[in-house]
Amino acid sequence: MGTNDYQFLDVPRNCIEAVIPICPLCHDTKCTEIPLQTVILTIDAPYRTECHSCKRWWNTRRTKIRI
Repeated sequence: MGTNDYQFLDVPRNCIEAVIPICPLCHDTKCTEIPLQTVILTIDAPYRTECHSCKRWWNTRRTKIRI
């Protein structure tokens, strides 16, 4: 089963931090990951986070870095 078989889950923005991916359905952190190929190199870029247990994916954003 590839990542294209995952269903999209609409999660409100700023609901989940990309630093600690937590599945909004099963609340598990051990089954979630951010695939490297989905990272966009821009400021406040969207990340695709996947839950292997629920077979869902959603967009998250990294918190902005303060200098």
